[in-house]
Amino acid sequence: MAVMKMNCFLLFVAILLCIEVANGQANGVVRLNLNGSVDPSNTEGVIEVYYNNRWGSICYLDVFSMFYMYVPDVVCHQLGYTGGNIGSNSGVVNTSPVFGLVECSDSYLTLTQCSCNTDFSPNCTFADNLDITCYATRIWDNPYPGMVRLQGGNYTGQGIVQVYCNNEWAAVCNDGGLIEDETGWTICTQLGYNVYDVGTTSYTGKAWLDNVDCSSDDSDEDPPSCLSKCSGGKCPSSTFSCSTALTVTCSYDIRFDSGGIKDACKFAHGLSVGAIAGILSGCLVGFIILIILATLCICCCKDAALQPL
Repeated sequence: MAVMKMNCFLLFVAILLCIEVANGQANGVVRLNLNGSVDPSNTEGVIEVYYNNRWGSICYLDVFSMFYMYVPDVVCHQLGYTGGNIGSNSGVVNTSPVFGLVECSDSYLTLTQCSCNTDFSPNCTFADNLDITCYATRIWDNPYPGMVRLQGGNYTGQGIVQVYCNNEWAAVCNDGGLIEDETGWTICTQLGYNVYDVGTTSYTGKAWLDNVDCSSDDSDEDPPSCLSKCSGGKCPSSTFSCSTALTVTCSYDIRFDSGGIKDACKFAHGLSVGAIAGILSGCLVGFIILIILATLCICCCKDAALQPL
């Protein structure tokens, strides 16, 4: 009964996502509109979010500017960048707002994780659309072992699953066809989403992992929120050739629990060799300093004792 309950939930989520992406969009997807261009490579422009079956903007209210402080960071995280700033008006874009007041934490990875108010001022004009500029550095330029990303999709929440291990990005393989929906849930959660769809595609290249299993026997427990916590999800010592790569399409639905946050999985795999070496080096240096100080204290005490009264 427990397994049936989980499978019914996963089927509902998969059907929901298939409906959402039927027209090539997905709820919660963001893009930057720069003077009418919505090229995926844009790093500046008016924020547009796909919500309730339409693209819309965020109405920026100057009087509440402090609430928008982390919106650029979160949107840029979702687009694959390390952060961003509120822009200086990248041209007027004729996009009607879907959100008014938006308040985020800088640890969020997707815009719809934020508190997004759909009630906005009727006085909002196109000139009030919030625009941002993202930093040039990619969020995966400084990766950690077990970090995941999606490549080759229509947006950053869709594509071939890649995992970072031993200083190299490589695919997650599904040659055995054994990967279940729970693995898609885990990957999308790690990326800040909470709706997912799992697929495969022909692939020629290297992979780190194969047939990862993120399922749980207990329906009251969610699958792991980090890929490295799944069975077969830890980084191995070497890559292998893969012919069928795992693909995932992620989306967001406010009815479900929030997705993961930035760097939540950074140490889920355990400390790296470099981190362990750094800790040991620090302990050794501290021990040496302690011995030197103790020696100096002993010498000073002896000198004081030899002084005539």
